[in-house]
Amino acid sequence: MTEGMAIEIAKHQMRDTGVGCEYLLRFRHLILKPAETRVFESPSELIILLSPLGNIRVLSNAGFYEITNTPNEVQYVHSGHVQIINLEFKLFTHVKILQVIPRTINT
Repeated sequence: MTEGMAIEIAKHQMRDTGVGCEYLLRFRHLILKPAETRVFESPSELIILLSPLGNIRVLSNAGFYEITNTPNEVQYVHSGHVQIINLEFKLFTHVKILQVIPRTINT
């Protein structure tokens, strides 16, 4: 997925959930150690996978991503409890994501 498409998805998702334009975008480049699992607790955030990789698994409340073990469809947009797992046991893996964070406004 391109960064431009991810930004458009973020914009529409935030509008549809009532957040509007009050959100932050964080492009993140994760470097996962062999067999490492990185966890995001993001109940109101979106984690959008930018780099399609064959050596990771992403599990979340919104769906599942694993190219090598999925017969039908994979999910690029995740939220809630998100786990990104490096399936390589000997190699580091680079994963690029867009993290969409709704702003909390104190009144």
